[in-house]
Amino acid sequence: MKKTTSNLTKFALGAFAFGALSSANATLVSYESFDYPPPGDPFLDGSNGGLGFSSSWRGSGLIDAGSLTGTAGTLTPGGNKGLMDINGRAWRNLSTSYNDSVTQTIYVSLLMRDGTLNATDYTVFEMFNGDDGDPSRAFQLGLIAGDGPNDGNIYSKVNNTALSSSLGAATTNSDFYLIQFDLVNGADDTVSVWRNPGITPGLADGTITVPSIAFDRIAFAAFGGNPDQALDEFRLGTELVDVLAVPEPTSASLVILVMGATLLRRKR
Repeated sequence: MKKTTSNLTKFALGAFAFGALSSANATLVSYESFDYPPPGDPFLDGSNGGLGFSSSWRGSGLIDAGSLTGTAGTLTPGGNKGLMDINGRAWRNLSTSYNDSVTQTIYVSLLMRDGTLNATDYTVFEMFNGDDGDPSRAFQLGLIAGDGPNDGNIYSKVNNTALSSSLGAATTNSDFYLIQFDLVNGADDTVSVWRNPGITPGLADGTITVPSIAFDRIAFAAFGGNPDQALDEFRLGTELVDVLAVPEPTSASLVILVMGATLLRRKR
C-alpha cells in the first residue's frame, strides 16, 4: 500500500520548523540585572557587568540588594537592582546605536518601582542619543512631573515633545514595562508601551508616532522631595521572546507534530 503524508502532519512539520527557526533567530542584545555585590561597594558608578554595553555606569545611584518582581510576562529576574535614592541620574551606553537608517523593530523590557510616590517627582527610565544632555533625550517613561503632567500618572514621551496618553496611576508597586520601537526607513517611527503585560500583550497602553527616533544609551533618574527610584532587569532584543516570557513556540509545535505522527500511524 502506498504511504501518504496527511495534511495535518505536513502542517505539524511546518509549524515545528517555524517554531525552531523563530527561536534560533531571537537575539538578546543587551541585558542588565545589576548583578553586583551591594554590601561592600554599593555605588553604581563604575559598575561594568551585564551584556551589550560599551561603557560602565556613570553618575549617581546605588546597588540595592534583591530583585524587583513583575508579572506573568516577566522573565526570571536575577542579581540585584539599581536604586536612585538621591536627586540624580545614572547613564550607560549601549554597544549599538539604534535609528531608522534601516527598517527594524527593537524590543525593550524592564522593571521599575517608585517607592515614595510623589506626584510632583520626576522618576523615570530614559534613553538618550549622542550625549547625556537633556536636549538629547529620546525617550522617557515614568512620572514626568516638571517635564509633563503633574497628575500622578505614568506617561511615556519621545524626543522631549511627543507625549503618550496616560499609562495609569503610579503606585509604589514594581511595574513591568514592554516597549516596542518600530523604526522605519523613509517613514514615521512608532513607539508602543505596555504596562504590566502578561504573556500575550494585546493592544499597547500607549503609542507615539514621530518622524524619527534614535538612541544609543539608557539612564534612570529621580528628582524630587524624597526619591526612591529602582530599575531592574533591562533587556533589549530583536524578537519579542528576548524580553517577554511568551510561550515557547517549539513546545506547541512539538505537540502538534506528535499528534500528526500519531494520526499518520493510525492511517497506515
